[in-house]
Amino acid sequence: MTGTPASYVDIPIPQQWQAMLDQGMPEWQVEALLDLQRYYTEGRGGEVDSVFADVVGRQPIRMAQFLKEFASAFAKPLAHLA
Repeated sequence: MTGTPASYVDIPIPQQWQAMLDQGMPEWQVEALLDLQRYYTEGRGGEVDSVFADVVGRQPIRMAQFLKEFASAFAKPLAHLA
């Protein structure tokens, strides 16, 4: 949609662990991040409830719709990253 190619690379857990430690992250933080990743990759983050609609007053939209509506925001390089 934005013209910028993206790809997913599955990095094995041991390499993720080591890379984060090599970046200076404390071991407790590495473990917490990998626990959170496991939570989602094991499918436990997919429950849908009514909280968003109750708070905002409308149903949420799907990611594909959001990306289509806001594609131009993702197509421009961010000034602070350039």
